[in-house]
Amino acid sequence: MEVARRQAGGAEHREALALLARELRRAHLLDLVHSTRKLAWSEQAPSAAASRGLLAEVREAARSVS
Repeated sequence: MEVARRQAGGAEHREALALLARELRRAHLLDLVHSTRKLAWSEQAPSAAASRGLLAEVREAARSVS
């Protein structure tokens, strides 16, 4: 996600989000899987701001699980 944040909207960004969705599924954070996939494969390129917001949600969820 760090590289993807520097190059928002590109193929690497979308692939990083898709990888994140797979990891979220493995961690059973299913509420976040849908929004992550939606952002990754939306018609419009994912923005850095949207990714930062999603990442904040993921970090919060991870803290809750730990």
